[in-house]
Amino acid sequence: MAYDIAQIFLSSKPSLASHEPYSSNLCLFGFEHAREESDDTKKESEFRRERMIYTPPSRWGNPQEKFSYPHDVYALGVLLLELGYWKSIFDIKSELRNVPSAEEAQDVLISLSRGEDLAHIMGSAYAHIVEICLTGQNCRDETLPQFQRQVLDTLERLAANIATCDV
Repeated sequence: MAYDIAQIFLSSKPSLASHEPYSSNLCLFGFEHAREESDDTKKESEFRRERMIYTPPSRWGNPQEKFSYPHDVYALGVLLLELGYWKSIFDIKSELRNVPSAEEAQDVLISLSRGEDLAHIMGSAYAHIVEICLTGQNCRDETLPQFQRQVLDTLERLAANIATCDV
């Protein structure tokens, strides 16, 4: 996925009294610029924090490696953090705008996934999924079935649970 193109627009959080589901307020778009992993990738320098935050440390600044599936998984982790808090990543942790290194930014993101706030808001299963995405656990070719079970199947189960909830 091209991280600078995919965007999420969130309206204000609906009140519980309105019985209005979140799904009617959420738009995720920009995947017309998605690319196959086998496609060529540009190793262009990138120094804009608002774009780099969605990429793992190895892709900050002057990247030395091609984009790969684990990079997309990392971006998914950041997006899931934003969805979980219903805020942009910089509104969740404003110090991410000025963090001195990519590794420190990743540490902050991982600590957000492990913190009590996200688990309290979205549940421990959701928080664990975010952590898996940000740490790159089980998203290599040889562990994709385990990744699918831990992340994708769990997200599907959580979505099904939400769909059956009577708010």
